[in-house]
Amino acid sequence: MNRLIFILALLLLPFPLRGACHTVTVAGSGSHTGADWNNAYAGIPATLTRGDTYYLADGSYPVYTFNTAVSGTTTAEIRKAQTYDHCTDTGWNAGTMGSAQAVFRHASPPSFEVSASYFTLNGNGQQTSPGCGVSVGATPTSEPSTPSDCGIRIDNTLCTSGSSDACDNPLHVDSGVTHFTMEYLEGVGNGINNSERGFFGFYGGGNATNAYFSGSHLFGRNAGCVYFVWTSNNWSVTESYFWLTNTDIADDCHPQYSLTESNTSNGVEANNVYRDINGSSVFSFVSPAGTNTGWTYYNNVFWFTSGGAYATSGLDDGIVGNLNGATLTGMTFVQNTAINIYGAASGFYPGIYTSSTIQNNLWYLGAATPGMGGATGTLGYNSFLGTVSCASGTANVCDASPPNPFVSWTTGNFNLASENSDWNNRFPLGSPYTTDPNGTTRTTDRGAYQSAVTPPAPPASLFIIVR
Repeated sequence: MNRLIFILALLLLPFPLRGACHTVTVAGSGSHTGADWNNAYAGIPATLTRGDTYYLADGSYPVYTFNTAVSGTTTAEIRKAQTYDHCTDTGWNAGTMGSAQAVFRHASPPSFEVSASYFTLNGNGQQTSPGCGVSVGATPTSEPSTPSDCGIRIDNTLCTSGSSDACDNPLHVDSGVTHFTMEYLEGVGNGINNSERGFFGFYGGGNATNAYFSGSHLFGRNAGCVYFVWTSNNWSVTESYFWLTNTDIADDCHPQYSLTESNTSNGVEANNVYRDINGSSVFSFVSPAGTNTGWTYYNNVFWFTSGGAYATSGLDDGIVGNLNGATLTGMTFVQNTAINIYGAASGFYPGIYTSSTIQNNLWYLGAATPGMGGATGTLGYNSFLGTVSCASGTANVCDASPPNPFVSWTTGNFNLASENSDWNNRFPLGSPYTTDPNGTTRTTDRGAYQSAVTPPAPPASLFIIVR
């Protein structure tokens, strides 16, 4: 009897209703109601229904602005149709609707603008390693091996102006926007330093507002100057891959992966790869009056391609640059790997870094110094291997002639090849630092990846003779 009452009680709980799904193609079909693929909308409707999901077929779409009025916290979603998830089978054609990308590419940015809160832009891929598209292309200007996994593409290559700021922010998020999520999205820059001063322009709610931006499985390549321009709080980028800034060496816009202006807090960058980020810093904090608190970086890889093929300038101000008098307090920088970094600095540019935690990181090769930049707090258990100099801290390892720690860093495999005293004495850290990007439980190793070397198998065919 008690069991029956429990089941009835569960049935009476207010489960959230699942929104409807709608179909969208570039040209549309049938009655254009979005009910199925035989009657798809012709392009994305100007106004979306909150709580619903709009599935995009393959093709090139016109400029779109999401500005559907907010309704509480109910989210609207635009999602790429894939063979494994496409709203309805009625009229579905995988060869023409689910085998390529939905592309937003126009000569005058923005190609996609977000003007309202509570919105998700979802490329609907499946890759579990950093980025999307299964693997990167041979160069920063070439496509990944399976671009359809990056189901939505924001492409800035048609904007070729060299004028200052002419090609800024092909994906633009307006001031006042909060709770925006994007995943499995490819961002392709034009590579022009002066005109593309920001690729993803994220202005969120403005200073000291809970903007709550979340990005995962992004693949950005060939940015002219900056991937992210950020002015707000609660930022998260995870499981993503970014390749190259500053291809033309003009340096009119001093490049970096992210440019953080004004007061910000609670940013997280984790399980990402940052490759050939030339210019100032990977992460730059620049406001003279800015106080930035609680930023966390873990399980990331920072590297320059072997031979310096794209290292036009290297890093002038380190991986984290605290510039123009900005203040960074409560920073956590743990379990990261830096390989083959060129330029002046591969650590932290001198500034105000108070209450920092910098532990369990691994620097290998490179001509840039990995200084701590005067950071105060908990510093130590870091490894400085190869041609880089050794920085301050307790329980550090400094080895000028170490073995190569990695399976094949020159081809992008950053897994540790073996256990070695140069890197297997980490300081134990709690959640969320207990697993590496592969999901392997951490036990001993420094750097982004825990060694997964399989122990020898026990001897076979053992038996005991009892007399």
